[in-house]
Amino acid sequence: MVRRLASLAVLALLLVFSGCGKNAPPNSLPDTEALKLADNQWSRGDMPRAEKTLQGILERDSRNFAARYRLGVLQIEDSPRDAIASLEQAAALAPEHPGPRFFIGLTRLQLGDRNGAIADMSAGLALADARRGYSLPDTTETVRRGLAALRRERFAEAMGAFHEALAADSTDATLWYLEALASLEAGLWPQGERAARAALRRRSSFPEAHVVLAGVYSGEGRKAEAHEELQIALAHSPSLASAHYRLGMLLLKSSEYHMAARRIWIALLEDPTNPRYFYALGRVFLRMGLRDAGTFYLARADDIRSFLAERENAGAPVTR
Repeated sequence: MVRRLASLAVLALLLVFSGCGKNAPPNSLPDTEALKLADNQWSRGDMPRAEKTLQGILERDSRNFAARYRLGVLQIEDSPRDAIASLEQAAALAPEHPGPRFFIGLTRLQLGDRNGAIADMSAGLALADARRGYSLPDTTETVRRGLAALRRERFAEAMGAFHEALAADSTDATLWYLEALASLEAGLWPQGERAARAALRRRSSFPEAHVVLAGVYSGEGRKAEAHEELQIALAHSPSLASAHYRLGMLLLKSSEYHMAARRIWIALLEDPTNPRYFYALGRVFLRMGLRDAGTFYLARADDIRSFLAERENAGAPVTR
């Protein structure tokens, strides 16, 4: 009898310790693992549990930017004023990141504060442009025209502008990348591949060019090669929004909705100025049967498109 009880006690301890990893309560996980858990909960549509996980992180470390930022974004739909407070704190923690400021603008737009929304979204867009490096003082008017056309999805016009810029300077890797991107978006995959490879010949470490190649291969149905290019891009730049977005779209094609949502969510957090990310996320949520969340993100995509169009029509500098 004693031997049997001892065996049961040992078995019980083994079961307890074997569950300390994946089944551990959120508050007992390291912050990096807890963030992954929150992202997984969010990507499955369990927003209340994701918010609780993020609150747990912030109880331990109130200056955790990633948790504070995510919490603010999660609060926008149901608690917009709380969202602004959380996002203001996130902006103070990482003033160079475009996300908190741009999302504050989107939230103000929901609350009817149009002037405040435009100011904050414009500030977020400027930070995003500085990150991408397209707003340098020596950016030519031709390139600015191409970037404006690219953002408005006038791809033939964008290609023409970048081709003109390349005629003046064919040594610039960024110009080749931009032509590759415009070609990809226009569905001209062979031309996009040639331009991306030209960019890589001029700059061997150019993760964005690998993302274009992934887009080309995905369009041609070469899924394995597309995935390989995205892994190269993410190895060079783990937070690259366009790489996470393209990977999410690959997962969406395979009906892996939860993983697709998580990748696009990461892209959106890194660069919320791109309405395509919001639109893609809305589509994923609708396919998952999460109608309210899907509708919310589709509406935000429309808000951003309207903001960008009005900004361009008003003659504001366009550098995206």
